[in-house]
Amino acid sequence: MSGVARRARAERAAPDVPRRAERRRGRGRPRPHGRQREGHPAPRDRAAPRLHGRRGAAAVSVAACRAPVDLQVLLDYWLADLPPGDEERVEEHLLGCPACSGRMADLAALAAGIRRLGSQGLVRAVVTADFLRRLVDEGARVREYRLAPGGSVQCTVEPQDDLVVTRLAADLAGIGRLDLVSCDAEGREQGRLEDIPVAAAAREVVLVERIDRIRALPESVQRVRLVAREAEGDRLLGEYTFHHTPPRSR
Repeated sequence: MSGVARRARAERAAPDVPRRAERRRGRGRPRPHGRQREGHPAPRDRAAPRLHGRRGAAAVSVAACRAPVDLQVLLDYWLADLPPGDEERVEEHLLGCPACSGRMADLAALAAGIRRLGSQGLVRAVVTADFLRRLVDEGARVREYRLAPGGSVQCTVEPQDDLVVTRLAADLAGIGRLDLVSCDAEGREQGRLEDIPVAAAAREVVLVERIDRIRALPESVQRVRLVAREAEGDRLLGEYTFHHTPPRSR
């Protein structure tokens, strides 16, 4: 399965999808813990083609497409990963094909749902740096921690935080399959996100934690490991230690 297709797995990764609607306004800029995020220009937005075969909630019968667009191509189109010429050809096809535009609408709805869960901290998910930047640009209050391999950090969560994000630096060059392993203070494995997506040029893994889980934690030590899955077994790329303290009562 390709890296693009893997992004559609909600518990493993929230897809970095282009926004097709207006951004939410009116919320203040986040005040992250530790390093303050620098401002970045928003990624390119482009209008979605008008989709056929959708009239409110009622299903509309449409003719089958004689040359349907491959699902992988639709994913690449939605993620803005196609070369300009291919993107124009796909968009032209969608404008004239009710069947394929209907599939595109279903894919867009799925991506929007996954994105909404990730942006609300309701799933534990590996995301791209661009996805996180987009949430910050839209006003999400992000508490962010950056760790190098072998590093540790004192961490907490405050009532005003929308998201808790950890950025785990690692040498990811040439990695075929990467797992993120959660461990207790003694290093015993408690859970694993398998086969998380890794961009070719990535130098870190960006993890959005489930904020409800973080809020419920007592004072504790948690460890996270990045491991490359190889024929000989797991190869440790980095271990990261979190010393969690609940917020003080106001």
